[in-house]
Amino acid sequence: MKNPKIDAYIGFAARSRNCLGGFTGVEGAIKSKKAKLVIGDVLLKENTREKLQRMCQMHGVPIIYLEEPGSAAGKHNNLCLAILDHGLAQAIRKAYEAQGVKHDGKDR
Repeated sequence: MKNPKIDAYIGFAARSRNCLGGFTGVEGAIKSKKAKLVIGDVLLKENTREKLQRMCQMHGVPIIYLEEPGSAAGKHNNLCLAILDHGLAQAIRKAYEAQGVKHDGKDR
């Protein structure tokens, strides 16, 4: 289910250059401890999903899954995003949890 509020926050992050897309960019942001939240597409392949979850768990970064998160950031082909701004990451998680879904990962 698409949430326009979450899409708006992702769009803000992209416009303010606080959003990285693609597996390689997300991986680099997680390892350099810049990622405050990782957003994966619900259509991610199982292998990629497991790699992301393992990396996020190892580095203490929360991860959530949405439908087409890349399109909200203007990066239509990206199936995973890293949000670099703490305030935007909190706002996205709050809106996500308001849907009645808990995020995967560690609280920060």
